[in-house]
Amino acid sequence: MMRGIALAAGGVKGAAHLALLEKTGDVFDVVTGSSIGSIVGALYALYSDPRMVREITFSIMKRHLQDLKKTESEGTWRGMFQRSLFKADLLFSVLKEVFGKKKFSDCRKKLGVVVFDTENMESLLVTEGFLIDAVVASSSVPGYFEPIWLGGDPVLDGGVLSPTPVSQARELGADFVVASTFNRKKDGKFKNHFEMFFVMDRWKEIILEQEELSRADFVVVHNVSESWNEFEKYHEIYRKALEDLKGVKWPW
Repeated sequence: MMRGIALAAGGVKGAAHLALLEKTGDVFDVVTGSSIGSIVGALYALYSDPRMVREITFSIMKRHLQDLKKTESEGTWRGMFQRSLFKADLLFSVLKEVFGKKKFSDCRKKLGVVVFDTENMESLLVTEGFLIDAVVASSSVPGYFEPIWLGGDPVLDGGVLSPTPVSQARELGADFVVASTFNRKKDGKFKNHFEMFFVMDRWKEIILEQEELSRADFVVVHNVSESWNEFEKYHEIYRKALEDLKGVKWPW
């Protein structure tokens, strides 16, 4: 039986994925991910070592991704007149030292990175080429980052249509799929027009994800309430997830 793990999009909430992988150990043959799930998933597929994945991901969050907090004041005003707040170079500079020239063919596990094709308005499953290209594209949050050209099309964050890519794990041959996701609350409150877009996106994401999770064999919903870009809380999220997972009985 081929076990698969589908890692959800969610920014810093992805620290909970790290806790799950450490609790289960190296038991998955197939891994798919959107956004932060693609980063964690690609590292897991490359090294098959949950502790190493945790150390590298923490390093990324600690040294680089707090820059994404620049979304208020000056950043918000810039966002009104530009297609995005940040250039793609920021993500490439963050991830190039992690993935370098590694390719999907270098992975020890079957890996699928999900991106959103902005021209054809559909999710795409990337399974070949350079890891950094696919992971950067899958992590390009709409509005924050400009689209990345991949395979001749401009693509964005895989979480746009596939917040937890369960179907893609089955497409890659997984017989039993575990979904690792978060409690996405239907919060209708927002402070400004920028937050309004995220509130609407969250509602859409919940509806899409409910359908996708129904296709999983086992679902782990991490009790994480932090905003996706509160990267200074990565360790707190990880520790809480570890504690919550103590009582989980794994289906094998």
